[in-house]
Amino acid sequence: RQTTVPDVEGLNLDEAREEIRDAQLRVGETTEEASEEAPEGEVISQDPPADERVDRGSQVDLVVSTGPEVVTVPNVINQSEEAAIAEIRAAGLNEDVARAPSDDVDEGLVISQDPGPGAEAQAGDTVRILVSEGSEERSMPDVTGQDGDEAENVLESDYGLDVSQQDETEQPCTEPPGFVCRQEPEPGTPVSEGDEATLFVQGGGAQVPLVAVALSLLGLL
Repeated sequence: RQTTVPDVEGLNLDEAREEIRDAQLRVGETTEEASEEAPEGEVISQDPPADERVDRGSQVDLVVSTGPEVVTVPNVINQSEEAAIAEIRAAGLNEDVARAPSDDVDEGLVISQDPGPGAEAQAGDTVRILVSEGSEERSMPDVTGQDGDEAENVLESDYGLDVSQQDETEQPCTEPPGFVCRQEPEPGTPVSEGDEATLFVQGGGAQVPLVAVALSLLGLL
């Protein structure tokens, strides 16, 4: 005599066993498998399938969920962004990338990660990595010979420096009034946003030194 195989997918293991026995069938091999959708202990699949006619006493094999797969978060600190992403994905995880300047970690390398190396996570979870944009320091540009106001605007808007202007009083300057005679820090000096810079400009009423004028008239300058 035959009976109909009950539909036990989606039931927990105890419920599935009861349904199978009520149908005068036997629970056969029970195996476990990770699943992102089915919670732990729930039947994912069965064989024979539901509604199939089989002899009474036949066995029904079950596959039961162990829940989402647990994976170990890899260590990607100091790896390149590309290598870190590849390793995270290979572990069955997703990545979320942020960037920040760093004076200690080279540009393009991972500064930190969350969760940290060796932590347990479920497959499909996200690992957040912070990638270095390199040092915030830049080289001070040479603005001597430029209009003081224009140079100040560039240094403040493009470099984030705190710029002040002073009349040049310590050494001769042949620049026109309002133009930069010298600067501190000097060109090429590493500077960071918020650093102070001073532009020493030719005074508005200042003239080219008389010696320079005389030499110029004599054709020696």
